[in-house]
Amino acid sequence: MFGARGQMEGMHDVWAIVLAGGIGSRLAMRTRRGDGVIVPKQYCTLWGRRSLLEATLDRLEPIVAPERTVLVVAAQHEEHWRTQRHAVGEENILVQPADRGTAMGALLALMHIRSKDPEALVVLVPADHGVLDETVFRGRLRRCVEEARQARVVMLGMEPDGADDSYGWIVPGAPLYNDRSLCRVSQFVEKPSAELAEQLRDVGALWSSFILTAPLNALLGLIARAQPLLFSLTVAHLQTPSSFEPEELAPFYDTVPSVDFSRHVLEVLPELLWVASAEPCGWTDLGTPERLDRFLDAHRHSPPAPPAHAFARSLVHAA
Repeated sequence: MFGARGQMEGMHDVWAIVLAGGIGSRLAMRTRRGDGVIVPKQYCTLWGRRSLLEATLDRLEPIVAPERTVLVVAAQHEEHWRTQRHAVGEENILVQPADRGTAMGALLALMHIRSKDPEALVVLVPADHGVLDETVFRGRLRRCVEEARQARVVMLGMEPDGADDSYGWIVPGAPLYNDRSLCRVSQFVEKPSAELAEQLRDVGALWSSFILTAPLNALLGLIARAQPLLFSLTVAHLQTPSSFEPEELAPFYDTVPSVDFSRHVLEVLPELLWVASAEPCGWTDLGTPERLDRFLDAHRHSPPAPPAHAFARSLVHAA
C-alpha cells in the first residue's frame, strides 16, 4: 500500500544515502561543457531532461521521503548540486571539503542519520547510474529493504547481460530461498580477465552495483570492523551538529586516509554480506564511454518512461 506521497506504508524508518561526490574522470571527455569545464557525470543530462542525480532522486522517492534522503556532495561542485537537489533539505546535504573515498562519504552520512534516527534502515546508492526499467528496479530495491529488516546487509547484484571484464563481480554462496533470489556472498572478483568473466557468468555470478540496504548499526559495525582507524577518528570528531559543517570538516579531512567502501570494507568481510539478484532492468553504472553508448542506444529503443515527478528543475547539460 502506498501513502500520500506514493511511498510504501511501513517504509517510514528507511533513509537513503546518495553518494554524489565523484569527479567522473572516466567520462570526462563526454561531459565537457562548451567552455572547457568538465562536469561530473552525475550532474549531466545525458538523455531526456534529467541529470543522473535528478533521476536517482526520482527513482528513490517512491521508497524514501526527501526529508530522509541524505546527499553527500563535494564542495567544489556546489554550482551543480545546489540546483539539482530537488526536495532534499539543506540539513541533509553533507558537503565534503575533499575526496577521501566512498567509505568516508558513507560513514559521514551514517553518523548524520544516527544522530536523527538510531534505528534507521539505510539504502545506499551512487548518484550516477542508468536504469531503463524503473519499475523492476524499484521492486527489487523494496525487496532488499524488507530483507534488511532481518538484520542483514543486502547488496543488490545485477544479472549480467554479457561477460564485461571491467565490472566488479559477486559470486553467490549458499541460498536462503529455493529460487536463489537471496544468497550469502561467497567472494568478490574485481575486474577479472575476459576469460574469467565468462566463467563467472556461467556459474551465476552477478555484477556488483554498489547499491545496498542494511540496518544503520550493521553498516557502522562493518566499517568499525574493517577500518577501525577511520571509524574511531570519525566518531571522535562528529560529536556535535556543528562538526558536520564544512569549515569543521576541513581540518578533520586532512587527518583521515582515503578508503574505498567496496574494496576496503565490503570485500574485507564477505561472510557478513548477502546478495539479492535483480531481474534484468537495463541497469548500468555508466562507468565507461562504451557502457554509456550501449545504454543510450538501448534507451532510444526502449518504451517511453512514465512522466517524471513534477519538480522544478535547473538542468546542467554537458556539451
